[in-house]
Amino acid sequence: MSESDVRSMRLVLVAHCILNQNARASGIAKRVCALEEVIHFLLSQGYGLIQLPCPELLYKGVDRPPASKPEYDTPEFRSFCSKLAKLVIEQILIFANRGYKVVGIIGVEHSPTCATSLIPIDRNDLSLYNCGRGIFMEELEKTLASKGMKIPMIGVFASKDRAVENLQILKRSLA
Repeated sequence: MSESDVRSMRLVLVAHCILNQNARASGIAKRVCALEEVIHFLLSQGYGLIQLPCPELLYKGVDRPPASKPEYDTPEFRSFCSKLAKLVIEQILIFANRGYKVVGIIGVEHSPTCATSLIPIDRNDLSLYNCGRGIFMEELEKTLASKGMKIPMIGVFASKDRAVENLQILKRSLA
């Protein structure tokens, strides 16, 4: 790179729906388009953003109903998420081999696939949660570990009324 190249060399992977609420299951989008406070914060801190694929969108399409983690937890869907995770790791390695630092993976809590610590457990009551990672985050973490890599996973909330909390989470986690 030349001396005039000012890139930060710091990257954050973000769940697809952080940048695109249109990818969420039918009836559960919490924002018009994106989690603005998350994006603005990350950009203001000089992080490049890598949008993760949305496993649910790719597997079941845009008009899918909301579902719990147990409903998605099948061998076929896990295999699908594992393949996506391997593609993500290839991208991380391309950057890492050139000196870039991936400082975090930001997931969305209450997602059956992209939660980092709170997963939905009952389709009929999507306000019931257990501690745990979503399926894609589990497969991503497993694939990272197989390469000897560990990247912190950070969970934010899609609801606009938790925007201040999201900023506190990011400031604490990426300080």
